[in-house]
This record gives sequence, C-alpha cells and structure tokens, in this order.
Amino acid sequence: QDNLSDTAGLWLHAIEDWEQTTDAMKAWFDMAEEGELEECGIDWLDNCISFVEVPHSGNYFVIPLTGKNKGNILYTDHEVLEPEIYAHSFNEFLIKYLENPCREIERFGCFARYYDGETDNQWMPEEVYRPN
Repeated sequence: QDNLSDTAGLWLHAIEDWEQTTDAMKAWFDMAEEGELEECGIDWLDNCISFVEVPHSGNYFVIPLTGKNKGNILYTDHEVLEPEIYAHSFNEFLIKYLENPCREIERFGCFARYYDGETDNQWMPEEVYRPN
C-alpha cells in the first residue's frame, strides 16, 4: 500500500474479514437478472470465500467451496459475470501476481492509481523495486 495515496494494487483481507468481504462480493451478484448466474456457470455463489479485492472496483478473487470450480481461485468481474480461473492454488495465486504486479494491476482494470499527495497528477506503476 502506498503511504501517500492510500492506494494498493490488491487488498488481501485478513481471515477475520472474509465473511464481510464475501458479503460485499455477493452484493454485486445480486444485481444479476434471474437465471443469469446459472447461464454463466456460477454455481458456487452460496458457498464460497472471497479473500482478495481489487480496490474500488467491485471485483474480487473467490474460492468456490462447491461446484465445478471448487478449490480454484476465480477472478470475478462484476460487470462481465464470467469468472475466470486465475489460479489453482493459493501458492499459484501469489506466484502469478507477484511475478509481475504491475502487469497484473493493469490486467485487473487499472484501478490502482498513485499520486504524490500534493498535486492532482496520477500514475500507474511500471516497475516494482525489489531490494536484493
């Protein structure tokens, strides 16, 4: 998280917040028309955990506990209603995201915008500093 702008690429929620995060994710799906979730293959909504959020987007990472995607980590975009498998395990999720966080931030819709706290200028990260 950036201290100047309070921006983060992803919010990885603490376990004690997963119920609240899952409820927030489900609220976006409540807007779907009748039958639309089933048509999109969303058979896990009543039995899943949402543990990561793309800040300020309404998009989440979800682990279905039932259904054909049980145990996978899905990226859910509330506007598309076609969740995609992002990873098959938590380790794969971390490796994939941390391998190139700037690319992944852009992939998830560029919601993370950083600024200096003094001007209206905003920017997207292009690289991550990793000390040796």
